[in-house]
Amino acid sequence: MERGDYSWAGGSEALVRCAPQARVQIILLPPLFDEANRMRKTLTSVMRALATQGIGTLLPDLPAMGESLLPYGTATLADWQIAAAALGQILAGQEQLVLSAAFRGGALIDKALAQHPRWRLAPESGTRLLRDIKRMVSLRPDYAAGQDPYGQSGHALPPAFVAALEAATPDMAGQIRTLRLNDDRTEADARIPGTPLWRRSEPGEDAALTAALTTDLATWAKQCAAS
Repeated sequence: MERGDYSWAGGSEALVRCAPQARVQIILLPPLFDEANRMRKTLTSVMRALATQGIGTLLPDLPAMGESLLPYGTATLADWQIAAAALGQILAGQEQLVLSAAFRGGALIDKALAQHPRWRLAPESGTRLLRDIKRMVSLRPDYAAGQDPYGQSGHALPPAFVAALEAATPDMAGQIRTLRLNDDRTEADARIPGTPLWRRSEPGEDAALTAALTTDLATWAKQCAAS
């Protein structure tokens, strides 16, 4: 696992990479907000496993998220899409095959990579993500009705950002493969075993989920490379 950075129109952000010299490179677009923390261990485990099969991966910090130097709440949904597009352009300029894998709310960002094959796990609309934040906050013993649920969650989202998320849905144009967990009956190309780690109160792991994600991503990436 290597640390690095990438440039986009608004500055520079951190990323981690595995197998940077591989011809096939998958840009991992993480879940948004607290879901990113709950899934990060799984994503890095999948990255290491894919590297053993000769597949490169990148996991970027989004502007104003993670280790970004931008103040929290200053980035927009459009900024995240611009940053994702910049990553795709960097890889394409190096004559590497660019793919993307979006997890949950990451599917609201991958429109910027629609010219490349896209893969998704349990994609969600912005409205449902905001609903989940409010649900999690409402379960806290110290939550009082009438408080700003986003502020209480640690994500004081500007009203314009909330409005953009409420209107955001995953883009459906182009070549997309969608996976969901076995107990999720929403339309999908395939279903895999595992637990929804993004709904846990703390970060966790699920060996079955990690294995299933690695297997499907590897098979899909090799099919894309061969086509």
